[in-house]
Amino acid sequence: MALRGFLSHGRHWLLSRHRRLALWVFLPALAWSLTGLLHPVMSRWQPSAVAKQPPVELVTAPAGLSWKALPPPASVLPAELQLRELRALTWRGVPFWMAQLPDGSLRHVDARNGKPAEIERELVEFLARHYTGESVAAVSLSQVTAFSAEYPVVNRYLPVWRVAFDRPDGLVAFIEPRSLQLAALTDTWKTRFSALFGNLHSWKWWAHEPSRDVAMVLALGLIMVMAVAGVARVTAVDGSARPAMRRWHGRLGLLVTLAVLAWCVSGMLHVLVIDKGRPGFVTYPLASSFRAGEVVMPAPANLPEGARLQVLATPAGPLWHGYQLMPGHLHGAVGDKQSGGSGHLHAEQGAAPVLHEVYASARTGERVEAVDYARMLAADVASGARWLDVEPVTRFTHEYGFVQKRLPVYKVRFDTPDTLAVYVDPVDAAVASVVHDADRVEGFSFAYLHKVNWLDFLGKDARDLVAGVFSALVFAVTLWGLLLWRRR
Repeated sequence: MALRGFLSHGRHWLLSRHRRLALWVFLPALAWSLTGLLHPVMSRWQPSAVAKQPPVELVTAPAGLSWKALPPPASVLPAELQLRELRALTWRGVPFWMAQLPDGSLRHVDARNGKPAEIERELVEFLARHYTGESVAAVSLSQVTAFSAEYPVVNRYLPVWRVAFDRPDGLVAFIEPRSLQLAALTDTWKTRFSALFGNLHSWKWWAHEPSRDVAMVLALGLIMVMAVAGVARVTAVDGSARPAMRRWHGRLGLLVTLAVLAWCVSGMLHVLVIDKGRPGFVTYPLASSFRAGEVVMPAPANLPEGARLQVLATPAGPLWHGYQLMPGHLHGAVGDKQSGGSGHLHAEQGAAPVLHEVYASARTGERVEAVDYARMLAADVASGARWLDVEPVTRFTHEYGFVQKRLPVYKVRFDTPDTLAVYVDPVDAAVASVVHDADRVEGFSFAYLHKVNWLDFLGKDARDLVAGVFSALVFAVTLWGLLLWRRR
């Protein structure tokens, strides 16, 4: 009897609170549903690149020359020069070293004789034209060192070059100079929408993040209670006795209730789980360096033709790294204790591309296994935990999604209570993502409940259409309810 009385009282409370709660949360509900509706629409109106990768002639050795034939950096660079990495590139038929200093700045030197050259701005503008297909004049070139509405955090890479073109739509390309990649492409329309989305959906206008998170979670919770209260009202009252407008408001409310609950739950997890101080999508560069005089060995003799080449800084000293995407399929986990993997990537014809790599000490020429290098990158994050296996990842998954930007990476699993997985980028010598069980739950809920990826089988366009229709219905139901309240 006590339980029945409690449930009856709870239902009465819900019946009486629907309108009051709606007055508290109708603005957030309108903002979130509107931006949810516009997001897939605007993503199809943004500028698109005409190329996805840097020109092959930039990342491979000049014609008639091999990276292996270059003199060791110790013989052409100042011996005491401190470096974080060296990357080989070809510019106008000349081999160069792109040298990154410990402070993050870049220098370009002729790989044959060590002569410095000021080619970065020219190279960046060339890449911007390569990715955009533009031939009009570039209005400005400038470096970007912080995220903004024009270049939001979703783009991940910093620092980058901003190349603006003389076009009516204000086309801007952001170039990541180390990888020679296009980091982002935007125009005036996309920048305005990004600012709108950031302010209406993510509440960027609220500067104090802890209180903003509390307010967002509170609003999401109240919207959930309001939705449940609305269901209670619709099912408790005879629909035929209600005015037509209220009847249809209730029916549409019932139709979108599950979508509202799914979006609110996943939104709350997204706000609560992500560590704002060190989110999983922020890279952790390895804080090591080496002297140019330590790189006494030439590039590895087993470096495949067409491979890209670099020297990486590791705690064990500088490391030669040659890498190339090859067609094929990887057999098993690299370095798995159970399978006894050797660190090689074996390919099968016709399967998905995999990363073929060569590692060797730049001091001794001794071969280094990929698994050892991946464990070295992940060691600081794992805090001494016992590693289980290392697996190459060449496609995005729900645990390591496309928002992370970086591929290919290695997934290093550790024996911890929360099943720690560390994703490391072997090319940038950085930790790309750190995943715990809580992150997996949040990632799964955000992918399936918030972005409705469970409808992927319909295709991207159909999936976004369904999500957009439900967002529009939530927006309409909210406005409809506000109109009914005013009339009442």
